[in-house]
Amino acid sequence: MTACFQLQPRPQDDALTPKYAPLARRSKIGWTKVAIAALSSVISVGLMDAATAATPASLADSPAAQKLNKMFSPKIQQVLNSCAQQGSVNLSAGADKDGSVICANGTRNSPVQFNEYVSTVSDFLSASFLVGVRAALQSYPGAQMDMVTSYLATPDGKASLQYALTNAITTSGLVPQSSQKSVSFLVNRVMQRSLPILQNTNKFSNLLGSTEQYRKVASNFCKPPGMTVEKARTLVPQLDAVQIYAICVQESGLSDEVQKEIQRPNK
Repeated sequence: MTACFQLQPRPQDDALTPKYAPLARRSKIGWTKVAIAALSSVISVGLMDAATAATPASLADSPAAQKLNKMFSPKIQQVLNSCAQQGSVNLSAGADKDGSVICANGTRNSPVQFNEYVSTVSDFLSASFLVGVRAALQSYPGAQMDMVTSYLATPDGKASLQYALTNAITTSGLVPQSSQKSVSFLVNRVMQRSLPILQNTNKFSNLLGSTEQYRKVASNFCKPPGMTVEKARTLVPQLDAVQIYAICVQESGLSDEVQKEIQRPNK
């Protein structure tokens, strides 16, 4: 199975309309830094076993990472930890004959189904990224969500977002770094989940649901022994899987850590 999105070079500022060029100049570095900082939370649930050059060790060992490591049900933890010791999941290989994932080193007979892995990881990554964007908007004086929404409605805005996610996922250890198809596959899934929310200010504003919905998810889904996403949705039927995971990511304290990371001067 291949992704609809292909890897693209970073868009150039001078190719943008004057209206969006200033935002694009800020967002190219901003998108990438937010993506890397937010997606580094996956280290905590076993999708990586070490920080990379693109993923600061401070985030890998952060309090938020440690909290996330204790969240979710054993089943979800098992899914997120698929092939953690076998070089990650080879998404480009698709499902094995029994529907399970195939690891990067060729290991088969996993108890985790391919479709379940793709759905869970895509939801979790999208939630982490969106919480990171939310934190970034709170960090930049004068930043408005409608500016982001307008920018992402343009081809250049979509390409900039895709570039940032590609950069973050390629260097994350989530998929074999040498497999462009695996990277593109996962980027595509995260784009499919994230873009409709980022392009709709009402959806983005409601990312974490109401106070009551947040409380129900945080106290039942995020804390052990946890439950399935399907059961969580019976408690909060108005929320989707990305929103449910986003509440856990927010509850971990990742927002504060992302804000600190994106404010660090570039080295």
